[in-house]
Amino acid sequence: MSFGVEMSNADYHAHKAISKSKLDAARKSGRHLYDMLYGPPRDSTAAFDMGTVLHASALPGENADDIAVRMPEGMKKTTKEGKAFVAEHKGKIILNPSDAYVVDQMMLSLREHPFSASLVNGELKGKAEQSFFCTDPETGLELKARPDFLMDDLSLILDLKTTVDASPKGFQRSVANYRYFVQASHYLDVIEGATGTRPQAFLL
Repeated sequence: MSFGVEMSNADYHAHKAISKSKLDAARKSGRHLYDMLYGPPRDSTAAFDMGTVLHASALPGENADDIAVRMPEGMKKTTKEGKAFVAEHKGKIILNPSDAYVVDQMMLSLREHPFSASLVNGELKGKAEQSFFCTDPETGLELKARPDFLMDDLSLILDLKTTVDASPKGFQRSVANYRYFVQASHYLDVIEGATGTRPQAFLL
């Protein structure tokens, strides 16, 4: 059974195929999509960085130490020592003690649930961060998707999300605001187009 392509996250994002994020930009306007494709790169946000660290901490084969470093207790970025610390770890996400605590609590929550614990512990048979590409039969456009984790038998896609409100109504708003339903459909379509097998479910 064919599987995805192993490539770096940077190479995946540089690939010109249509992703879910590009669909989101196009939904806003053609100008938004143009700016995304040809405008200057945008700085990362704190929320995006936190999600990146969680993915690297939770997904099998990933290592948070490769992308992030924890700032020592009591150190501040504005001090001479803090600035030296940031410079020493240039290119990495700097986690202050508060950020590190949030990451630790999210990982604790994942380990407390039997199913997500099996993901974190590497017990699920599947692969993380594989890239998939296919050609849309109706438009001829090349599409791409990079699921967080996909079972080896292609039956299930797992996608990790952070949220500021984990209540049922709060997360329901996140699903609508961030169009996770579009992501689910897009990923299912791309993986089916790339492998010939449509996963049975997309699980957030």
